[in-house]
Amino acid sequence: MMSQIQDAADTVLNNPARYRNLYAFFTRGCRPEDAAGWRDYVASLANANPANPANAPAPTKASSDLYGRIRLLMRRQLDAFQGVTSNRWDEMNQLWAVLVGAAILLSAQFVSLQHVLEPKSDLMPWADLRAGASYAWEHGLTFGIVLKAALGGALAPIAKDLLSSLTSLKFTK
Repeated sequence: MMSQIQDAADTVLNNPARYRNLYAFFTRGCRPEDAAGWRDYVASLANANPANPANAPAPTKASSDLYGRIRLLMRRQLDAFQGVTSNRWDEMNQLWAVLVGAAILLSAQFVSLQHVLEPKSDLMPWADLRAGASYAWEHGLTFGIVLKAALGGALAPIAKDLLSSLTSLKFTK
């Protein structure tokens, strides 16, 4: 997806008058005189007589340098955005893996506790969960169960990474 965004940034850089707001967004952080200078240069190219290309201003080293500075800054900003977004995604994925793993393990412990108490229970899963939780609360087992669930949840991402690594191994004779 970032390649399409970078292509869009290049399009905006080549058409600053057409995409004014996006040009202002992508060139934030540039020197204001660079952004205005490039916009004016591209406008002078657009105002040249298309029937007589000789009237168009020739590219100079200054205009090339201006384009290079702005484009490099835009690329760096997009690369920074990609890095931050990727890290944020990884951290949130890890957090949710821990929380969901802990919640599932906590629920499983409460349900299994109820089934140990009444092995032939015809209760529904939510009723088993509620009954197991109330039994654990009444007998002071809740802290231990919650601690086990938290530790199991913390191990869930490690187990996921280990399983992913094991599935990628190729065994040969």
